[in-house]
Formats: sequence, C-alpha cells, structure tokens
Amino acid sequence: GCEFMDFAISFRPPGSPFLFNNKNAPSLYLNFLTGALDNRITFTRASTATYINAGGLLALAGINIPRFDYDPSSLAIQGLLIEEARTNLIPNSENVGAAIPSTFPTNWSFANTIGLTASISAIDSEGSLKFVDIRINGIASGAGTVQIRSQGTVFNTTDSFVMAPSTAYAQSVYAKLSGGSLSNVGNFFQINQQTQADGATFVENATGAVFALPLTGSLAANRRVDTFTSNASTGRSRQYLAFSIVGAGPVDLTVRVCGFQTEAGSFATSYIPTNSGALMRNADLAIVTGANFSSWFNQPAGTFITENIFRSASAPTQQVILVVGDSLANNYTMLRRSVGTGRPRFLMVNSGVVQIQSDAIAAYAANIAYKSAIAFIENDSALCVSGAAPITDLICSIPLVLDRMYIGSSYGGSYLNGTISRIQYWNSRLSNTQIQSLT
Repeated sequence: GCEFMDFAISFRPPGSPFLFNNKNAPSLYLNFLTGALDNRITFTRASTATYINAGGLLALAGINIPRFDYDPSSLAIQGLLIEEARTNLIPNSENVGAAIPSTFPTNWSFANTIGLTASISAIDSEGSLKFVDIRINGIASGAGTVQIRSQGTVFNTTDSFVMAPSTAYAQSVYAKLSGGSLSNVGNFFQINQQTQADGATFVENATGAVFALPLTGSLAANRRVDTFTSNASTGRSRQYLAFSIVGAGPVDLTVRVCGFQTEAGSFATSYIPTNSGALMRNADLAIVTGANFSSWFNQPAGTFITENIFRSASAPTQQVILVVGDSLANNYTMLRRSVGTGRPRFLMVNSGVVQIQSDAIAAYAANIAYKSAIAFIENDSALCVSGAAPITDLICSIPLVLDRMYIGSSYGGSYLNGTISRIQYWNSRLSNTQIQSLT
C-alpha cells in the first residue's frame, strides 16, 4: 500500500519579512517596497507629480506613473504614495526669469528697511528642485527683518493670488544656508502670508511658525511647512520668507531657496512645481478589478493586513487605506482613519446597511508605520492595530457581491494622503491571536 504524508513547505515571498508555508500563505501579497507596481493593479493620475527618489532627490513622475516615495534623509523606501488632488497657488515656484547677478525670478521681490541688498549668486537644481541662491549683504542700520517674497510688492492679479475666507491652508518652502554666515542674523526664518482685501486696506499679516535655518543636508530634506486659517474677509495674498537681523552691523549670508507652495488644506502634500500660474496635481487612483480581483478574493471570509504611513497629523477627512466593494458602493468592506478622531475604523456595509463599525482606541499618528488587520466571517469580525487587543463584533452579515479593491482611496475619494508599503490577504478568517502577532 501507499502512505501519504501531510507536510508543509516553508517559503518567504520576495521582500517579505514573514515566513509562510503552503498551509498559511496569503492568497494576495502586494509589496510596494520593491519600487514596482504589481501588474494586477490599474494605476491612473491625470497629471505629473513629484516624489523623493532612491537618491533622496526630488523627482518628477509622468502622467499615470505611480510614485514610490523615499525618506529624503534616511533614503529608506516608504512605499506607494497616494494623494488627493491639490493646487499650488504660487504662480512661479520654479524661479523662472531669474538671472545672475540682480534679476529676481518673475514676480519675486526682496524687501527690507535696514539698508541691506540682495543679489542672485547661483541658479541651479538638485534633482527636480530648481533653486536660486540669494545673497543678502550690507551694513544693517539696526535690528529688523528681510523678506524674500514669492510674489511682488503690490497686491494685484500678477503679484498675488486669491484666498478663500476662513479656510485652512498649508504653506511650504525648501530653504537652507548655502554661503556666508549667520553672524548678526537670528538663526530662524518664518514662512508668512500677507493678505489684503481687493482695493482696500491691509487686513491681515499671518505670521508663521519659527524655523531654524538649516545649515546642512539636501534641499529635499529641508522642506519646512506651516499651516494657518485665512481671515473671514476675501482678499489677495502672497507668501514670503522673513529673516531676523539682530542689530546694526555687517550682514552677509546666502540662502538657497525654492519650491514656494501654498495649497488649500490643513496639511501639506507633495511639491507642485509652477512657472506661469497656479497648477493642480491630480489625485492618484489604484484599483484591482475583474479576474485580477476574483482570483484571490473569497467573498464569505477573509483577513487583510496592511502597512502604511499617514503624512498628516490630523484627519480633516476620512483617509482610506483600502476598500473592497461593488460598483455602486452599496456593499463594501473598508479600513480607514476616521474624521476628526484619527482612530482606525473597520467599516462593513451590506446592501446599504452598516454591519460593522469598529473603532480602535488609539489614533493613527503622522509619519509612523502602522500594521493594521481586519478579519471577518459571518457573525465574527475583528480590528487589530499594532498588536493591540482586537476590537471584535459578533453580529455581522458579510456582503457577497464584491468585485474590486481600491488602494489608498474609496471610489475616487477619501484619499490616504500617505504611503502604503504592503497589503496581504488571507481567504479565511485568521484568529485574533494570529492577527495580533502579524501586526
């Protein structure tokens, strides 16, 4: 007679930290840390977009090309970058029109009242970041500030942009010391906004947070971001850098600056280069459909484990890590960051009726890599984040008509605004002990 042996074959998927065998392997393993997109995913974005490449430099991705983002300091890959659409309101962030020694970029200007002068000492680029070196020197008549303005000296349609009233904005710039010294210079700068009602009097001077002027590192690693809310009156605005001068005496420093950006939103997104007017970066969309979905997904039961990083400190809108659903968004299973609280939420809807709405206790924070799990079968579901005790729901009806998966968004909205490094799916409901261990 013949004797059959039941044994497991262990293996490790490429790039995976996990060891699996033929009995416990996930039916789907997406690893975005390889820097390549799995061919089962359809990716679209109707514009170019920037990201940090493996060398730590800003790079430009073409239309419909996914971005695999890296940390500009450690050079560690963070995964697939998914962002909502945003518009840079600064018309000339790429320094067009600058010329050595004394021609500032078109619409830019320099201002001070203490006798200093400014000149252009270099025009170059680091990766796709086009910068100018601005030398500020002379004998200061006393303490004061100097301003490098991304737009001109008056509030008109050329030298400023319209801001919506009572709206959250994020402003950012790349800046570092590239020459001279900080002698007689306060080692800080501010990203400020000036706003004036059209044709009326000055109504707002939004003073930003104080930052130390970086002395080392690449420009890509030296982006500074500030946020503010515009005042209640409509008006035109301009963004500028302000540097403090300590007192009377000589001043000589050179500031490398580029990438002025003002965007509507309570947090900054990736840099949007402009050269002749405001410009929008379209949203990223990653989706799995058809046989690329049905080949691995089990309708009645399953477990997802995700790894991702949120870029924003708060959640002004829901931020979706993934959702599997039908064509009408009437049946779906979703893992997201909740509005306001920032807490992880496992949401399941069957025929328009909420079956599961489980929230973890601790909120997702910004710039931290999280592992999250959702596991489900009829009348038995669980949410687990970072190995914490699972949040369970023992009364739920599973939707059985799902045919697609969105990665980092929900039906073209509610964007992750961050990176996702891995998605794994088991076509069975793993135990609570297992999902705690895997997260």
